[in-house]
Amino acid sequence: MRRRLIALCIAAGIGVPALAAERYALLVGVSALPALPRNAWLDGPRYDVPAMRTALLAQGFAASHIVSLADGVDGAAAPTRSAILAQLARFGKTLRPDDVLVLYWSGHGLLMPGQPGVWQTPFGQQVHLLARDARIDARTRQLSGSISSTDIGRAIDALAAHQVQVVALFDSCYAAGSTRGDAGLAWRGLANTALGWSPPPPSLGGRSAPSESAEPVPTDGAPAPRERPLFIGFFAAEPQQRSAEALNNDYPGQARGIFTRALIAGLQDNPASYLAWASVTNQHYRQALDARQLPASARPSPVYAGALEQTLWAAASAPLLWPVRQDALGWYVPYGRLDGLQAGDQLQRGASTWQVTDVSWGEARLAAPDNAAATAGWARRLPATTAPAGASTLAVQGRLHLGLPD
Repeated sequence: MRRRLIALCIAAGIGVPALAAERYALLVGVSALPALPRNAWLDGPRYDVPAMRTALLAQGFAASHIVSLADGVDGAAAPTRSAILAQLARFGKTLRPDDVLVLYWSGHGLLMPGQPGVWQTPFGQQVHLLARDARIDARTRQLSGSISSTDIGRAIDALAAHQVQVVALFDSCYAAGSTRGDAGLAWRGLANTALGWSPPPPSLGGRSAPSESAEPVPTDGAPAPRERPLFIGFFAAEPQQRSAEALNNDYPGQARGIFTRALIAGLQDNPASYLAWASVTNQHYRQALDARQLPASARPSPVYAGALEQTLWAAASAPLLWPVRQDALGWYVPYGRLDGLQAGDQLQRGASTWQVTDVSWGEARLAAPDNAAATAGWARRLPATTAPAGASTLAVQGRLHLGLPD
């Protein structure tokens, strides 16, 4: 519609009006995993995807802009690794600056030993979301058919390079545990041994051979991204936790994922910003977990990351200045990898310059400034020349908000 309007304006010899960002969504739901026993499959994703689609339609998303890859859902293609990455690549080529892309995932995940040069959890593991064709090769014992945090991060980097805002909503988790739970719940998250994986033999030096998930996603010569990647992330749980889905619906069309239900309930309150949506989602999520009377040890801690103060679905503007602060440990910036900072970046404020040394997802520590008279305040970023190998703006762990502990 937007491109057609532009063409009509040009043909009529009139100026092209300023047009609002368009909204798109990729909804992925993986219920069946043929490489696993049926008792490890999930039932919820085939309910979650249609429910999320209905919620986005109510938010003004055009039906033609919503792509569903889910098994057991009418009109949806199979959620295989190749189909998911191909659709992300298509969005990377067709979406325009200031468009918004919702990336929703409902399904199992697991943690695998991390590979050198890619993002890992503090426990040396890498997150993998299981597509329908996920399996462990009987000969190499390598995981295939999964979407790793590196895959997703590279795809989001390519979209951010085109100034597309990505809103990631992940109702999945990665901790080991039985699939069937208590209190009328099933738990999402598998042990890697459930797929038949075992550690590599000593002859490989304890290092896994590269899996297909390590393939790069080309950016097709896209322009450099803005200083702060256009990214919002809502995650059902931290990497070492599990999330839950209900075994039954309370009414037709209801989602099964407990976090997905909370996301949809939050949207129905018409939040003005992502922060407001995160806040009300957190309330609904906590209420649902309270109703199940789950012990504290079994409760997932949701993660909300990115520039949450932005207006919901609106085009984002990247901050040009970064707040340099000082604490008992030294100088720092309360932004990190999720905001595009990397080791080697420099922050300049007047005659003072700080260099970024250590970067976590929500914070960057700075070397002492070259000017003894330096003071805290807003600084301009001078990006490092090159990014470290495997660097990405996204992993399935981020800054925690709404009173949740770091």
